[in-house]
Amino acid sequence: MPGAYQIQTPEQQARRRAARRRLQRWLIAAVGVAIIVIAGVAIAMRLAHPPRPIGSDYSGAIDIGGQDRLYYVHLPPQYTPRQRWPLVLMFHGFKETAEDARTITRFDALADAEGFIVVYPQGFLHQWHYEPTLRSQYVDDVAFMVALLERLAEEVSFDPQRVYAAGFSQGGFFAQRLACDLSDRIAALGVVGSTMSPGQQATCQPTRPVPVMFIHGDADPVIPYVSPNEAIVLGVAETVQHWLAFNRCDPTPTETGLLDPAPQDGTRVRYERYTSCADGAEVALYTVEGGGHTWPGGPPPEDREGGTVSQDIDASAVLWAFFARHAMP
Repeated sequence: MPGAYQIQTPEQQARRRAARRRLQRWLIAAVGVAIIVIAGVAIAMRLAHPPRPIGSDYSGAIDIGGQDRLYYVHLPPQYTPRQRWPLVLMFHGFKETAEDARTITRFDALADAEGFIVVYPQGFLHQWHYEPTLRSQYVDDVAFMVALLERLAEEVSFDPQRVYAAGFSQGGFFAQRLACDLSDRIAALGVVGSTMSPGQQATCQPTRPVPVMFIHGDADPVIPYVSPNEAIVLGVAETVQHWLAFNRCDPTPTETGLLDPAPQDGTRVRYERYTSCADGAEVALYTVEGGGHTWPGGPPPEDREGGTVSQDIDASAVLWAFFARHAMP
């Protein structure tokens, strides 16, 4: 009946208190397990895509066809996820590393001064598979770049309209491969010490005109300025002509000049710009007279077989100034 109650014996009261304590212990344990599970999920998510501290460097890996593909990222000190930043992909040369590219280009310091993100991908076995006519069942570097851009979109705040590809030597060949295959993602292209292969020339079909800059030494002993055999590799003039034709440029340069602020280095730089191109594209060529297979403005190479490093220009600064003029239309 309402309001009725039962008088319990001391033994019944003790059993009730014991049952209450067991229930409390069970609830505490259940809550503890839930907290551990939630924390574990949070930690796993942070490990998969950790938040990036402002102005930091970090590295990551992506599984592509069973291979862990590595990449290294530099964020400028003024980086904030509240805005979108330009992004430069820098590709190292044959038998080199991402760290080598970082050292010779000094892009990190320039990124800090100008405000952009630099990413240094690592080639599988220190090389890039740039030749479209030679497919590998084990390595797909274009797929790596597609996956990398998707990963970076989760990790950092970059502007998809201002993604640029730069490369030295074999990395320059591969940067052009990206401009050919991913012209909907690469806003502009910068190539140092590199030309094109006949296979690239035959198959390169970007979906739009692509702004491109070449910097090449006319005393390059590795990738000669004038090709000794165009069945193997094109010369600089033929490569530039390919892009002039594709970008529907007026073949007469709109600007030419000569730079020699460091005459003691034994080089000088002759440049020509072609800006009357379709859809605001541009082609530029900086010929380093007396320059070798080196990165102008960079440190002297450990071996001297590459030739002279010109100090008349800083290739990284010249490339960035070119990139900054061009966003995806």
